[in-house]
Amino acid sequence: MSYGISLFIPVRGKSLQESYDQEYCTLRQCLPTTDIAKIRDLAGTVMKEIPFEYHESESCVELTGTTHEVQLNWFASTSAAISVPYGRDAATTRKNFDTTLRLLQLLERLEGYKAYDPQTGEFVSQFDRTYLNKMLLVAGHTNATMADVFGTHFAKPWWQFW
Repeated sequence: MSYGISLFIPVRGKSLQESYDQEYCTLRQCLPTTDIAKIRDLAGTVMKEIPFEYHESESCVELTGTTHEVQLNWFASTSAAISVPYGRDAATTRKNFDTTLRLLQLLERLEGYKAYDPQTGEFVSQFDRTYLNKMLLVAGHTNATMADVFGTHFAKPWWQFW
């Protein structure tokens, strides 16, 4: 199983939804040649902080984890996607999600990336421990409760819907 996160750089004057729609509604067959140098530089900076292996094709630049299982794919200098495997065992899953949080924080600091999380249907603009716990909760790998993660106390347990 894999947890997917879509990354994009917000467009000035547009909402996160509008920026995301503009980026992801543009179908690309090939990586824009004008973006390759920028992506290579950014990938080099990322690889200095987090261990990745670099791969390049005509459609994307891919970083594959060397000491973890996280993958980052750039489709343009303003859009990327992260794939986070989970489910094999708790320790590996935790390491992958911890690495993902570090990666999200790094990409936000370097280029201002924000994220859309299709698992929760939310735009994420703050990459912190709360978001990490939310990812782990959706993946089924945390001791945190719904109330801890979402800040809501439910009158009934989540499974009692009647």
